[in-house]
Amino acid sequence: MQNYEIYILGVQDRYRGAPLEKILKLQDLKFHNIWGLDATNTPVDELPAIVNQTLAKLYCGRELLPGEIACLDVHHRAYTAFSTSSRKWALVLEDDVGVIDIDLSIMDEALKLTSGPAIIQMFDKHGQVKIKETEFYNNGIKAWSLNRNIVLGPLSHAYFINQEAIAIVVKAMKNRKYCDRAEENKKAVAKRRKKIKSMAIEYKGGQCCVCGYSKCSAALDFHHKLGEEKLFGLGLNGMTRSWERTKAEVDKCVLVCANCHREIHEGMTQIL
Repeated sequence: MQNYEIYILGVQDRYRGAPLEKILKLQDLKFHNIWGLDATNTPVDELPAIVNQTLAKLYCGRELLPGEIACLDVHHRAYTAFSTSSRKWALVLEDDVGVIDIDLSIMDEALKLTSGPAIIQMFDKHGQVKIKETEFYNNGIKAWSLNRNIVLGPLSHAYFINQEAIAIVVKAMKNRKYCDRAEENKKAVAKRRKKIKSMAIEYKGGQCCVCGYSKCSAALDFHHKLGEEKLFGLGLNGMTRSWERTKAEVDKCVLVCANCHREIHEGMTQIL
């Protein structure tokens, strides 16, 4: 008897879980598909709003990259779905998990060992099955490792998680305030603007083409050359577009310092 929910996580347009589904169906196991965001097609400035980067730092020690943010988001979608289930445990599988041998007797052993909020992480090690405690998370969720006959992708995850652990994670996400999210968005946009400007400055040689100034990036401007069509400005507030679009606009410009830029507009300095 299947006494846990199974969730397969993936991106609908790039789904890789057909082989996994086939194996689960052969074992007469029921599962749910959870669709996540495609980080490659989601504007990067929108991604930081999906998760709490402060919470991410707690687990990872750093802010998450776009692909990691999308990955974490789909896991939390599974947690939210599971929080309404009457079953105690869920098996969460990313869609590139290749082969999995689910033995209910092993789960019974795991249930005897674990109490309270817990995650049982599955690894692709063959041989004798071992279950051991690996660490305690800062939020009180106990982690265990389980060696099974499983083939994982290079960054794939497969694990059991119980309702008590889910309650802690979902509560942490619900406790986010809108003002926190808005502040994260502002910081993320400001950080991206600075990054794009830094890339553009480096692309144009890193210094004023008139006097060679390069000390402060905030004092370097992009001046559109005469006759070039200006599609958008390249001040810091305009650095929100993709690098490809920004680069195309930068190609129409010269890099100058703020002083030389003013002199160009006053007709005191000429550029080629």
